[in-house]
Amino acid sequence: MKRRFAAEALTDWCAAVLRKAGLTAGDARLVAELMVETECRGVRTHGLIRLGTYLDKLASGEYQARPDMSWRQRPGVLDLDAGDAMGQLAGARAIDRLCAMAETEGSVMCFGTRLGHLGAVGSYPLRAARRGFFAVAMQRTPPMMGLPGYRGPVIGNSPLAWACPVPDQPPMVFDMACSVAARGHVLRARQRGEPIEPGWALDADGQPTTDADAAARGMLLPSGGHKGLGLAMLVECLAGSLAARTGQPRPVAAQDLGAG
Repeated sequence: MKRRFAAEALTDWCAAVLRKAGLTAGDARLVAELMVETECRGVRTHGLIRLGTYLDKLASGEYQARPDMSWRQRPGVLDLDAGDAMGQLAGARAIDRLCAMAETEGSVMCFGTRLGHLGAVGSYPLRAARRGFFAVAMQRTPPMMGLPGYRGPVIGNSPLAWACPVPDQPPMVFDMACSVAARGHVLRARQRGEPIEPGWALDADGQPTTDADAAARGMLLPSGGHKGLGLAMLVECLAGSLAARTGQPRPVAAQDLGAG
């Protein structure tokens, strides 16, 4: 039996849980609002279903409940060392700073390191578009994509998103992983004991599979074959290699799945 909850009640509950995990009241509220908004937008693979994993990472110290985030601002560029902050917290803080910079600089960008899973990457361009800015966001992920016959994944599914303000209308938002289906859909199917769609993934031997468990231990297929791999390479260059200028990015665990 499905139950329905008001978004405000879910936000209050989620914020209380995160507050108990060590976040400040303001930070807990911000992260909770982003997670519940993601849920309400229908992106359930990146909403509240992720809370348990986040709490585990906070408890283990992989994520810092009260991170020491440092910023370095140059003309048109913001460098962020997020101090192992939750991705939602770092992403929201970064986009807010970028919007303030764009008021006078026109075109700005941010390179971030040591931040956790961003959740639905489209949340951050949407935050900017609501303030009248066009924005693009992307995050590198651990290798999880391959092509038929591959012996293992070769590149992340590299989520990327953009949002554009529309006069007198809600913003236009596009949010995608470079794989046919985000890894979150595979993990959700495995949790429910359900098969996945043909064409989503390969098993560990590089063979097509509809078994969610085999897919989770194997590889995702890129959208459009080599074209999806090319887009993933673009994200790897922009959100991986260039971001490393601010310091060595922390290794990303298999559970830290961009939009995947």
